[in-house]
Amino acid sequence: VNDYQEGDNSILYYKNSAVVTFKITEANLDLSLKDEATKPVIKVNNVPVSVDWSNDGDVWTATYTINGNGDYVVTMTYTDLSTNEMVSYESCKIAIDSDVPVIDVKYTDGTPNQTIDGRKYYKTTQTVNVTINEHNFRADDVVLTVTAKDVQGNPVDISSKKYADYAKNRDNWTHNGDVHTLKTDGMVFDIDAIYTFDIVYDDIIDNFAADYAQDDFVVDHAMPTNLKIEYSKSIVDKIIETITFGFYKPEVTVTITADDITSGVDYFD
Repeated sequence: VNDYQEGDNSILYYKNSAVVTFKITEANLDLSLKDEATKPVIKVNNVPVSVDWSNDGDVWTATYTINGNGDYVVTMTYTDLSTNEMVSYESCKIAIDSDVPVIDVKYTDGTPNQTIDGRKYYKTTQTVNVTINEHNFRADDVVLTVTAKDVQGNPVDISSKKYADYAKNRDNWTHNGDVHTLKTDGMVFDIDAIYTFDIVYDDIIDNFAADYAQDDFVVDHAMPTNLKIEYSKSIVDKIIETITFGFYKPEVTVTITADDITSGVDYFD
């Protein structure tokens, strides 16, 4: 069981069933009587339930097992035969949750310009859309890991983005039932870099979402620079050096180079 309290609200979390134990200490009490009207009234989510009581002297105990995922509140009231009312009992919320959270990640431009060895290449800014399906969701439990580097493996400064902190901020999520969506304002990838994106989520009861396959993608807005075209020794020079009679078919080597610090140069067209 995990006990979580925020402000005045306390919640007991269970991954499976929850066993509630009731105890009453009363000298003039016999809960073995058949008459249900003389027994404490126990309700789960305002629905009466029956329990079997046993005693050790003046101390009477009973247990009730709550099964099934959901949120529950247990109450108990009792009035003895002399019409003395016991102070009523109401539990904090009891949450049972065995469901595995489900993570979904999409990119604004679902079709990359090309994919090489699993790495997706985009020439436009990408916005990442993250949703998590989880009943007992807390943004605090979201762990984002984003790295950025250039084609040489040097780190690219994206510290201003603070993607991980943004995802942990509760104000940055919207909620529709059990579906929770991260606002896209802070999930814009507009700095040219080679990125990795990973997300891990386990809820407060340690139900872990399936391992997310890390994304590997490139955002590259810039055209290659420093284009150079070089030729091998000129044809005229070769002819002068080798004067022949008849036909001459010299070879010329053309070398084209350019720089692209983000994703490298793929080919020349």
